[in-house]
Amino acid sequence: MWMLFCVLLNFEGVDKQALLPGAGWSWVQLDLELDLSKATQLQVTGKGRLQLQGEATRQITFMLNSRGKGMTLHEIEIAGHSITELHHDIAAGREDGARLVGLFLDKEVAEGTELMVTFTCQSSASSMQLVLRDDMAYASWVEAWYPVPILDKVDLGFGKQVRIKGKSTFQLPSGWRALTNGHRTEYDAVNFRESWEDEQGLARSFVAGPFTINEQEANGKKLGVYLLSPKPLSATKQAKRLGQAIDALSESFGAYPFNTFAIAEIPNDIQNFGAASEQGFIVAKSLFFEAEDGNLPLFAHEAGHSWWGNVVTTEGGGGDKWCSESLAQYGAYLAIEAVEGPNEARRFMHFSSPSYVPSQCGRGYFGLIRMGHDLPLSESINDHWSHQLADSKGHWVYHMLRHQIGDDLFFETLKSLFIDYQSKPVSMDLIRAYFVSRAPDNDLETFFAQWLDRTGAPIIQMDWRLFDELVQSPWNESEKVMSYFLKGDSQSGGSHNRLPLKVEIQLSQIQLGDVYQLPLELGVWTSQGDIEYHQVVLSQRSQHFEIEVSDYPIRIEIDPNAKQLIWRPAYGKMPEVISATDSGSDHL
Repeated sequence: MWMLFCVLLNFEGVDKQALLPGAGWSWVQLDLELDLSKATQLQVTGKGRLQLQGEATRQITFMLNSRGKGMTLHEIEIAGHSITELHHDIAAGREDGARLVGLFLDKEVAEGTELMVTFTCQSSASSMQLVLRDDMAYASWVEAWYPVPILDKVDLGFGKQVRIKGKSTFQLPSGWRALTNGHRTEYDAVNFRESWEDEQGLARSFVAGPFTINEQEANGKKLGVYLLSPKPLSATKQAKRLGQAIDALSESFGAYPFNTFAIAEIPNDIQNFGAASEQGFIVAKSLFFEAEDGNLPLFAHEAGHSWWGNVVTTEGGGGDKWCSESLAQYGAYLAIEAVEGPNEARRFMHFSSPSYVPSQCGRGYFGLIRMGHDLPLSESINDHWSHQLADSKGHWVYHMLRHQIGDDLFFETLKSLFIDYQSKPVSMDLIRAYFVSRAPDNDLETFFAQWLDRTGAPIIQMDWRLFDELVQSPWNESEKVMSYFLKGDSQSGGSHNRLPLKVEIQLSQIQLGDVYQLPLELGVWTSQGDIEYHQVVLSQRSQHFEIEVSDYPIRIEIDPNAKQLIWRPAYGKMPEVISATDSGSDHL
């Protein structure tokens, strides 16, 4: 056995590129013993089979810690081999602080070789999603809290090599329960031990604490709610909402990819995030459980990551959050649309939800603009503001794309994308090309260029008139019902037989920068209380349109059904705009 205290190397001086020929390995099976008996410390003992899928080598490279030095490798043994060199805690050259462990075997092994490996790791610090406290513990697979063999020496990404079948056995503090991937096979209430089996092969994560557990079946799925304080009625409602979210997303994205699903409460004072999605379960702060009937937006967003982020991963470059965060956020919209109806869904797109993050909506996006944090989605990076951008503007882009190509093609394409890329990462460019190839007649190149490669969104000014009577309707007065008296109206003794009526409309794009190619729906409210919808395409700085209506219009509204991301008065202060002279706009 090779003990780390016997090896003292200048790790910062080690050439990590020299170790990367040790890529090409993956776990075939891995059993973990997790000792949390001291609560604030985690000891992980692992035993598993490691297989070489690359060229013959005598090197093995693991990632241990993806965000700094949270775990330390104490010992490792490989059956049938001695370890001639061991290099621990090597900087991986990534901004997130990822670390590598590299070792050299005494002899070369051929492709396809399986090795039996045992190891022990000990926690040394906490990180964003490696949290060890006296009231709960949480470790996400994205932290690489156990040794993850490097399969791809190019991007050091996680990918499919972290999806491993095996057992997880917990030694817990008194009164604690655990939640991890797979299903519970044993619970010893006397000795505070739990065993779980993952036969599906998932990326290993866990959360543990003094939970009250509510588990039930819903539409053939096993659902669990793990609460820090007993709330039996709330737990039942939360489980119901969770099931509804999963059903709605399965209809939109394809079959739910895991066998079980659960959500666990974590304390509000956990730093850096409010909720997180793992493969098969969610963790969320206590505040998100305050919604009386269950937090549908939160559950659906985090459950959306079951498809986008936890199974279909990203390459990690610019625009990667649009490939995961934005799709998960649009999942929240789809769930609300299916469960609570289109009106609530539109309200969510505009203003978020009282039980959710207030900035992740149309109003929130224009708030980002005012704060100076707008940037093209294609250039977004892994920071707080890019995350907010993906969850405010990004999901609107998918919503507009849906209306651009139609429901059938939109959802068929998403389902195909999910099937085709379950074992390899995607990028923004790949998703763009994927949709373009399936909708070649929809000019999606232009659509994606204006919504992904630019900042901002359209700001539209409208004037309209009926016959010779001028009625000006600036967009910021669209909610104001305007009345007028027309010559020829029956109230003045004239004829009432002028139907249908012609309405002239002028639309001007007054935002700074280039104009948008924008299909727009106009809602016309008539004096009889009816609503008529008319479709136009705005592609110039200023355009005139003529429409026919069946009754006297009293109000015209741009995009009443929230199909386009445009500035609206309810979003707050209007961003800077061009002058009427610059727009070439002449009032009707």
